[in-house]
Amino acid sequence: VGALVVVARDDEFLAGVLASRWLEVWRRGLGGRLDVATVRSFPQPWAPDLPRGALSREREERRDAVVRAWRAAGGGLEDLDPESCAAEELNAAVAVAYGWPAGADDAEALARLRAMAPA
Repeated sequence: VGALVVVARDDEFLAGVLASRWLEVWRRGLGGRLDVATVRSFPQPWAPDLPRGALSREREERRDAVVRAWRAAGGGLEDLDPESCAAEELNAAVAVAYGWPAGADDAEALARLRAMAPA
């Protein structure tokens, strides 16, 4: 049985981060199902409520790359095929937003996410 978790926020960057494969890597690493607690505990590249003007130029560029990839992947208007080029581009853009190599594998990403998570 699938789960539906709704995140109500007008933020294409956050939508792109949550649509990337890294949320699924996080969920599997926690050993649980996708639920509100999993989404809330998912470390973000930076605080989601940080005002845009407070981002460094590098972070603004990384944010914009995620938004462009999110839009190119359909912007949530259609299901994202995880094997598609659009999904790969979104995953790479989100990885770079985190400061990881674009080709990070799941084990490396999970280790980095765990290191970012509050204790």
